[in-house]
Amino acid sequence: MNRGIQYTSLILLMGVIFLGTPATAELIWEQTIHQAYAKEGEKEAKATYRFENKSDYPIVLKRIQTSCGCTTAELEKKKYLPGERGELIVTFTFGKRRGLQEKSISVETDDATHPLTVLLLRVELPDVIQIKKKELSWEVGDPLDEQAFEILLKNPKEAKIKGAHASEGFEVRLRDNQVGQSYQIIVKPLSTAAPSKGMISLETIDANGSVRYVELDVMVQE
Repeated sequence: MNRGIQYTSLILLMGVIFLGTPATAELIWEQTIHQAYAKEGEKEAKATYRFENKSDYPIVLKRIQTSCGCTTAELEKKKYLPGERGELIVTFTFGKRRGLQEKSISVETDDATHPLTVLLLRVELPDVIQIKKKELSWEVGDPLDEQAFEILLKNPKEAKIKGAHASEGFEVRLRDNQVGQSYQIIVKPLSTAAPSKGMISLETIDANGSVRYVELDVMVQE
């Protein structure tokens, strides 16, 4: 085979490879996790998730679903051309919620290569319950001394401490230092002969009668 035929065959082969390789459609998000910190008195948090269609084809956002009725998602339109940018605006309404809240937003597209993206919204809400530390630990062989979690209620009218419960291997008692406002959760391991892990469950009740549990870690470590 002469060189001209070889060169022509190579060009044809490259053309077949090029034409036979489909372009991939892809929606690129600037960020998929948004962190926010709410102030006392605020009622909602908004987060903007920006994206761009970096494919060669239009992409349609077919369905958007949030993990909670307290969270809504707004989109200007559903179809985005190649190179076009868009924004998904998410609003989380706090209601009576306190502490760290995590909400997910599922975005379904007609992109066969990546049809589903899950966005996450984390919001730290002011909490009426303040805990200085959420873990107590002893070393193997330590004396069976008591340690304490320090609990402060910022507004005793909004929440009360009902009790504290210990998992197997630990004992717990609740001390009310300042009536209805300042507490100690006093914990003692039953043994420090070997490593162990446990949990203290702090039971609280709010002004509406809703019961909430806060979990605190306790352990004996090497």
